[in-house]
Amino acid sequence: MDAKRTPLYDCHVEEGAKLVDFAGWQLPVQFSSILVEHEAVRQRGGLFDVSHMGRFRVKGPGALVSVLRAVSSDAASLEAGRCLYGLLLTEEAGIADDLFIYSPGGAPDELQLVVNAGNAAKDLALLMERATDAEWTDETDDTAMVALQGPAAQALLAPLTNLDLGAMRLHRFASGLVAGVEAMVSRTGYTGEDGFEIITAAGDGATLWRALRSAGAEPCGLGSRDVLRLEAAYPLWGHEIDEDTRPADVGLSFACRADVGGYIGGTAHQAYLDARPRKALVGLVMNSKRIARQGAEIRLAGDRVGAVTSGTYSPHCGTGIAMAHVANPERKSLKDRRAELIGAECVCVQGPTEIPATFVPLPFYRRS
Repeated sequence: MDAKRTPLYDCHVEEGAKLVDFAGWQLPVQFSSILVEHEAVRQRGGLFDVSHMGRFRVKGPGALVSVLRAVSSDAASLEAGRCLYGLLLTEEAGIADDLFIYSPGGAPDELQLVVNAGNAAKDLALLMERATDAEWTDETDDTAMVALQGPAAQALLAPLTNLDLGAMRLHRFASGLVAGVEAMVSRTGYTGEDGFEIITAAGDGATLWRALRSAGAEPCGLGSRDVLRLEAAYPLWGHEIDEDTRPADVGLSFACRADVGGYIGGTAHQAYLDARPRKALVGLVMNSKRIARQGAEIRLAGDRVGAVTSGTYSPHCGTGIAMAHVANPERKSLKDRRAELIGAECVCVQGPTEIPATFVPLPFYRRS
């Protein structure tokens, strides 16, 4: 099957972006270079096409109840204009996906969800299976979505919109005009920087993109986005999180509400949490110029203790960094297992290559 094109595809071709197939979509991996685009986001304002993300809407008298049953976080606590991070769990508390829930009107009969692109079809099927008195609609192909990220994001966006961005706190959103087109703007992102994600009609996507570019936002691709999220220690599905990983393994128990019997996977999550996690998500810095990639074996004092989940070169750290799952044989808390490893030296084995590394705290980068 041919990869799908986002509504911004022509804009990317015009700017000479290097395009790749990602999760079934043709997307820019870079426009200039990963280092230049990383710098743009950390120091100014970078613009990403994230139209590949799945965007769903649920309506009906059972909309809220259906989401509460399907998703771990407390959607009932959402007021109008707020959004919330949550997890879609399996019956055994494995992470089927992570997502954001939006409450456009604060009413229980309508909610919006944004999910990972590669899981969109699976997620929608699961959400519909868990729904009662609610109708799900996939709006992905009818909309475009961009992320404007960086310390200058608000200054770049403010002249183009009638929304009060200064009053919009983290995980808040509002609908209004941006560059003359109707859009929903949220103070969210996946880079570790301040910024906004903007959803508009597919036909208005190019207008929005070009207006933001004219305002000074610098185009960025998937390559720099992955480096930025890894520096911020944000998990990526298929790497740090998957159906064999529980929230307690990776520090995501905060996204699981207290009434564990009220959502699928909740009871299993609580039982696993009480027994303490079997593995732990940790950080590593490389002590050489090499980079450890996903799957590299981690050896501590000669013993295999885990594997790298994501690895890259970090411009912020000036060396290779990685996140990894390591075994937790004594079933300590995630905090305690991480603490006992910090400062310990290990080896990442990638094929015939051994890369010396040191365990460090997460995240690698925190916005001041």
